[in-house]
Amino acid sequence: TDSWMFSNGVIGFMSPQTSFCCTGQDLSNPYHHRPQWSFSLMPLWTDLINYGNGRFLTESTPDYQRYVWENISEYARPNSSNTFGVELFPNGEWQFYHSEIDINRRYTIGATGDLSQGQYQQFGYYPRGNNYTGEWTPFHESATNTTNICDTDPLADPSCPGYAEA
Repeated sequence: TDSWMFSNGVIGFMSPQTSFCCTGQDLSNPYHHRPQWSFSLMPLWTDLINYGNGRFLTESTPDYQRYVWENISEYARPNSSNTFGVELFPNGEWQFYHSEIDINRRYTIGATGDLSQGQYQQFGYYPRGNNYTGEWTPFHESATNTTNICDTDPLADPSCPGYAEA
């Protein structure tokens, strides 16, 4: 029921215990399955900072919760600009949006459940950034289109396998 927006392009769902500093990690490598990175959405996990020209925005209605990073710079690159966001829906679906990306360092696009159980989706890991400046076609993803909610949360529904044990 609670979520937190981190400046480095991540939404977390557990009590904030980390800043997701500083750049994205390869989620396919079990070495990077740190407990503090569990239960999060990573529309663009990298080293971001607001040098004063950007905004961190949230909007909530009964139909969605929206987080937007608007004109946020890559750390040590004050003239870079990144605009992207996440929408969360009451049915458990979510969507990522990317409209302007200018990143030269490592970043991750993904989602995690309980990393101690190996629960993650990595849509992109870029170990050296993409050296890309310009506008991306929006990237839309939703949990229900890519995974069964029971796989990441057996308590989501009494019909989930593992519900009784959880």
